[in-house]
Amino acid sequence: MTHKAIKGADGYADLSSLQEDERIQAMAYHVMSGHGSATCVTDDTVGKLDRYIAKMIEWFPMIEVYERGDGPVGKTVYCKFRKKAN
Repeated sequence: MTHKAIKGADGYADLSSLQEDERIQAMAYHVMSGHGSATCVTDDTVGKLDRYIAKMIEWFPMIEVYERGDGPVGKTVYCKFRKKAN
């Protein structure tokens, strides 16, 4: 996997072509590379966003969730990740 996928127009990148674990790694790489934060938007399947969050926090304990809620369109949810303050 390359992390070039995270470089989208206007800070947006469609990572849907990546496997779930690769998406999480790409978002973590983006955050840890000093790019601020990453937002994960996914469908509202029960437990899906919680699974993303659990993997992110387990694999990258230096990253935290600082916001979550309903997504920008119906039947979606989101969360925002950032690097923890020192």
